[in-house]
Amino acid sequence: MEKGEAMAEKVTLTIDGKKITADASMTILEAARQNGINIPALCYDPLLAPLENCRLCIVSIEGEEQFKASCGTLVKEGMNVVTNSDEIKATRKLLLDMLLDDHYGDCVPPCQQTCPAHIDIQGYIALIREGQYLEAVKLIKERNPMPATIGRVCPHTCEFACRRNLVDEALAINPLKRFASDVERKSGTRILPTVPEESGKKVAIIGGGPAGLSAAYYLRSLGHGATIFESLDKLGGMLRYGIPEYRLPKAILDWEIDGILSLGVEVHTGKKWGKDFTIEDLKKQGFDAIFIGIGAWAVRKLGVEGEDLDGVISGVTFLKDVAAGKDVKVADRVAIIGGGNVAIDAARTCLRMGAKEVTIVYRRSRKEMPANPEEIDAAEHEGIKMHFLAAPVKLHGENGKLKKLEFVRMELGEPDASGRRRPIPIEGSETMIDVDQLITAIGQFPDLLTPEEDKYMEKLGITRWKTFEADPDTMYTGKEGIFVGGDIYHGPLTVITALADGRKAAYAIDKYFKGEDLKPPKEEFNISRGSFETIDKSIFEGIPKQERQKMSELEVAERVKTFAEVELGLTEEQALEEAKRCLLCGCGAAYDCQFRKLLTEYEVESREQTKPRVDYNSLEELNTSEFIVVDPNKCIRCQRCVTVCTYYECVGAIDFTDWPTVNEKCIACGLCLDICPTGALLEKIEGRVVDRIRWDEIRGVCTHCACGCSLIFQTKGNRIMWVKGNDKDAFDRNYTCKQGRFRSFDYLWKKDRLENPMIRKGKRLTKVEWDAALDWIVENLQKIQEKRVKDGFAVIGSTAFSNEANYLLQRFARNVLETNNIDAVGLNSYSDVVDMLGESLGVYGMPQPLSSLEEAAAAFVVGDVEECAPIVATALRRLSNHHGKELILANHKDDSLKQYADRLLNIKKGKAVDLVNGLTSIILSEELYDTSFLEKNTTGLDKLKKEVAKFTIETVEKETGVSADVLVDIARLLAKVPDVSFVLPLDYMEKFENISLWKAVFNLALVTGNIGQKAGGIFPLPAYANSQGALDMGLSPKYYPGYVTLSQVDTLKDVYGSSVPKKTGLRLDKILENAKKGKIKALYVFGSPYFTQTIKELSTALKKVDFLIVQSPFPTHASKAASAILPCSALLEENGTITSMERRLSKLNIACASPGKARPDWEIVAEIMAKMGGPKYETLEDVQSEISKVVNFYGSMDPDILEGKPYWPFSSKDKAGKAYFELKDFNKPISFLL
Repeated sequence: MEKGEAMAEKVTLTIDGKKITADASMTILEAARQNGINIPALCYDPLLAPLENCRLCIVSIEGEEQFKASCGTLVKEGMNVVTNSDEIKATRKLLLDMLLDDHYGDCVPPCQQTCPAHIDIQGYIALIREGQYLEAVKLIKERNPMPATIGRVCPHTCEFACRRNLVDEALAINPLKRFASDVERKSGTRILPTVPEESGKKVAIIGGGPAGLSAAYYLRSLGHGATIFESLDKLGGMLRYGIPEYRLPKAILDWEIDGILSLGVEVHTGKKWGKDFTIEDLKKQGFDAIFIGIGAWAVRKLGVEGEDLDGVISGVTFLKDVAAGKDVKVADRVAIIGGGNVAIDAARTCLRMGAKEVTIVYRRSRKEMPANPEEIDAAEHEGIKMHFLAAPVKLHGENGKLKKLEFVRMELGEPDASGRRRPIPIEGSETMIDVDQLITAIGQFPDLLTPEEDKYMEKLGITRWKTFEADPDTMYTGKEGIFVGGDIYHGPLTVITALADGRKAAYAIDKYFKGEDLKPPKEEFNISRGSFETIDKSIFEGIPKQERQKMSELEVAERVKTFAEVELGLTEEQALEEAKRCLLCGCGAAYDCQFRKLLTEYEVESREQTKPRVDYNSLEELNTSEFIVVDPNKCIRCQRCVTVCTYYECVGAIDFTDWPTVNEKCIACGLCLDICPTGALLEKIEGRVVDRIRWDEIRGVCTHCACGCSLIFQTKGNRIMWVKGNDKDAFDRNYTCKQGRFRSFDYLWKKDRLENPMIRKGKRLTKVEWDAALDWIVENLQKIQEKRVKDGFAVIGSTAFSNEANYLLQRFARNVLETNNIDAVGLNSYSDVVDMLGESLGVYGMPQPLSSLEEAAAAFVVGDVEECAPIVATALRRLSNHHGKELILANHKDDSLKQYADRLLNIKKGKAVDLVNGLTSIILSEELYDTSFLEKNTTGLDKLKKEVAKFTIETVEKETGVSADVLVDIARLLAKVPDVSFVLPLDYMEKFENISLWKAVFNLALVTGNIGQKAGGIFPLPAYANSQGALDMGLSPKYYPGYVTLSQVDTLKDVYGSSVPKKTGLRLDKILENAKKGKIKALYVFGSPYFTQTIKELSTALKKVDFLIVQSPFPTHASKAASAILPCSALLEENGTITSMERRLSKLNIACASPGKARPDWEIVAEIMAKMGGPKYETLEDVQSEISKVVNFYGSMDPDILEGKPYWPFSSKDKAGKAYFELKDFNKPISFLL
């Protein structure tokens, strides 16, 4: 349903006051986007004809009364278009709002919305579930620089918002955070941001608590100087002096602070604001901005008689003195007034310091206590008494010392301003208890300076709660570069809030320095399925209950005697199990949802949508696909998916009524996933919807088959999490297949990997270091060289290795081992096919690009293409369905393309050669060919006529089972149509036919004049990824790199010297045959699963080799017999290149790191070669530079050229290369293959 080719006619029009020129065949939308003018759309895609379903692309055209859909309106000469008037914006906003009416889900999960720092909780839990612990820490630190600390002390409001509460218990979010950060601490690897180039700006930070430390961390990550001024001896603020060791070990706090300081933060301790410096002093010292985060250290008084008695102390002072190591005395009977964390911490600390009886008195009920519930439970388990609904009214003493506490009983009345019910004294309920010490913990507030201490205080706004006034989004006071954060702004709150403030301030300061608007980007739109009260509870009915994992703790009897950390954390097994409990509330498409982006841009108000369109319990019935999850509640009915599947992929695997469903026709290309503008269609991995993470994107190439499709790898850390099509590539734009998209790359971590070099000592393989392995290999190879065994060396490369590795392997064989016994696993018949192409055409590869396949008037296919080259199958479907051209299939078995075939030839097994030669015979006998063309351009026609004469119609009908009428009809069609694509999957030929089939197909194509045209041509399809590249690099017993023959090798003497072997070497089958006879003394093999020999045949041959080197990413059958095993990177773990079947050179980019001690494939060969006196290669560029000299059609392998995926031949002058070889480019005359 694509549009036709663009017309050459040009028109001039005006869009938003800008005069532009565009092709007359373009729509307004296309013309606008081509000129950098964005018009929103949700149903439009360049792959499709205009649908005009969403109407968001409306524009105003001068002279038209109504808005027009720009996606379906062609440009006209003189047209004047307005795309973004107030009226248009209002209309778009209304349309978006209407689309929301049926949209149901959560853009962002409630845990993240509740978190003061808005950490991507669902994301880091997903990473923990995948075993990516350090990546989880990296994600956390984007918004929280101290996860090991917060993982121990956070009140975790996120868990209170967790919807798992509606099933069983909340997810253990904070323990999971702690687990990941403890892994970081123990790993020896610090996760820290890279500090960019210094900006030259400096920020003074007053206060070294969590707000100040956070500000310093993020300021350094932005390249700004950060200097902390702290009044106490050490940094940490309340984290150090207010939270006891048993909750937050100071070694952990120090470790996190050290990490922050390692970014280049300057520190001055013992420097008190107002005493040692003022704001004016800091400005004079050259600080460009100031952040104040001094916390809330002042304490509230009880306001009762006796408060000044000896034995009464504030909780803040008590905890601070204990943490500072002062000689603090604790009495036998201690009462604590208050119900917050300070009260609980003081009580538990007293117990550990020897108090015999500790009692907490709190004026509300247990339910209203603001302390962490876990801390309250722990205190009770440790034997601390609690008097609830009790408030002190008087402290009694003797001789100035505290003796008794008098309190009154309370009852709860109406809620106060905090939302908690107000406690009311019960008359006559006074109670007296004996106490020796009383600790007050009823609240704190910031201890602000007076104007006498710092005159700048007169400029700063102060609230009635004795906090600074500031913008909550930027923390800016509005006064000359002064920013604030933490308790000095909020009053006493949480550590995570202080950390969040420090980050907000740092990013606002960065904008302040740049002269930008300090406000953060507008808050993204969010839809929610509702609160605990409003959400549809039925969606949780089918979720099985699963017990929350509990952290182990020190036994009560042990822990009350020590300040050792009580909670011991989750084990790895527990963490992985707990992470699976996440309900994935947040949408998997939230980070790239086009719908959400437009809702945000047009300022549509976030909303709750509490009723699903489709019952969640019925979704399982809809989701029968192995790879795709459909959520109809998120569908906006744009119909992109059904349109692209029906008219672009030509499969028809999506049915659409009110929402899409995937039927049994699905080929799992994944294009519907890429094109869906919401989360209605998402990828399924191992039965679970894809995790919601902001991925890293690596553009690369598929290494599954020889098509060389461009892909985008969505990665995190050392994992490819999922794959999508690369819409920047010309031919394979959005062509992906089941293997490349869903299956090919899991092997990188799911299969066993070779991680250490090993050498065989006796009967056992032993792990050794790289130097030891390579020296041992060199020693053994040199010993064999000294024996001068004729033809005793051989190397076997692989199509699963890079061009650079294969090039160096043959270089090593020829220059060091002095042998041409060279071949590659996976080439199979392709080396013969390329050899024949070279001899006949002078081009050692497919002479036209794959894109020309569907441009032909017909296609003739022998064998099943889907298995060998899935995207070629897509092109053939498009040729038939989309372009309406003839598709002729010949196969002896069921063919995946049969439903698309116009003519299906069910031939007998092994009789395809008869069929093709029979068609050629009919064309020749009926003289249906272009006599002039063949006489002028070919040689061997008479021999061909004689050779195919025996394939009479009668004989072919009998041998193939295809009727004579059909044979004649097909032959006449192939001769008549102007251009035909002849397609032969070589794996089919290898299984059921022989090389004669290739000769027959080539001859038929040449007889019908279908070689050297821009539409159609010959398409021999090799099975494996780098088949073409392996041959280009010289993995052949008869060709040097660049198809230089043995007789021409002197042309390479400037690079290779003159002492290289000129005798034809052994092919793979002969190498293994000689190995079986004991004639191969040393064999260097690139490990590969593509050996066609049986395991027994391979094992028998390799065991007879005296010295077998196996270089491989994975254990293989070859490695079982190895004398030495060299672990190397897989193709997606290294840089380099591979070459597709259409002669396109693709750059490999590192998508994930190699495991263990594995090294890049080329690097290993290079080092062995250098140790044996061969040429030296220090870098990959050294190898590529030599390839460019030796393989003349590889021109310059500069990075900018490789990024463009050139067709060879290419050069620095012709960076795109030559996609098409025309008739004039071939050998003259072209010889038939006889």
